[in-house]
Amino acid sequence: MEGKRDIRFSYSAIAEPISALFWNNRQFLQWGREAGYNSAEFFPFARAAVEIVTLNIEAISDFSEIRSGHVRYNPYATFWKVITRQEDPLRPGTPLGLYNLAFANQETSLAALQRLEEVLVNFQVITYPHEVCGQNPYGQFANPLLQTHPAVFSDTSNAEALIKQVREGKYRGIVWDTFHALEEATPGHTPLKPWQPTLEKLLAAGVVSEIHAQVGRVKEKYTEVGDQDWLTGMTGENPNYNSELAQMLKIVKAYDPGIPLTIEIGLEGLVKAGVIKKSRFMHDAIPQAQEIHKQLIDYVKRA
Repeated sequence: MEGKRDIRFSYSAIAEPISALFWNNRQFLQWGREAGYNSAEFFPFARAAVEIVTLNIEAISDFSEIRSGHVRYNPYATFWKVITRQEDPLRPGTPLGLYNLAFANQETSLAALQRLEEVLVNFQVITYPHEVCGQNPYGQFANPLLQTHPAVFSDTSNAEALIKQVREGKYRGIVWDTFHALEEATPGHTPLKPWQPTLEKLLAAGVVSEIHAQVGRVKEKYTEVGDQDWLTGMTGENPNYNSELAQMLKIVKAYDPGIPLTIEIGLEGLVKAGVIKKSRFMHDAIPQAQEIHKQLIDYVKRA
């Protein structure tokens, strides 16, 4: 995983039942390395998280390619609540998604992230703006990065509010997610739009620590932002470097090309966009996806 610019592989890129439940960290990292990534973002999937909790310090140190982690798990999703289709407290009126079974339980997920934070140098944890009675159920971390998620957490923070939280020491930085930045927090209110002056304010303030190029989102999509079109424009013989995604990437590069960029594009999104062929089992699409990710990496470098 070599290269000057830190283009980061997200474990979520190849998450499907088999990989999420049974792959260890070396398997995820090897896939990312072969695709051309130079670092990785850890997700607390079942086996990967348990492995981190049980390995000794020396073994975890070998995973130096892991530079960040994501609290992607739902703190309310227990095995029993998921299989009995109980309501998701984060999404009233909606049952807990079955995909939550792919993650380790809350205790193990949190322990894995904190363990990585203890062992790896400059490891950062991406967390959400969610508090209950003054406590964040996603846990406390030494180097937390805030990723806004307006649709789920009704987060109405604008650029000034985000900058203030970083400067007050609540977070070490902000993660700009190309999809979530365009989401509505409440019907008709998108706190980070117009996105261009918001992104420029955050960059000028020096609080943007990571970029997530989230494209082709399939599950839990509450705001239509045109990201399927972004995805079809990232591959093929004539990539589209004029989309909103490309514009965001160009602005970031102009301010600071050293900001790490994580590509968050899952298998389902690639299939839906027709970028890879639909297979009988999603696991069969993983080899195809590796070749596509080489194109995706090239795209974000060129944008």
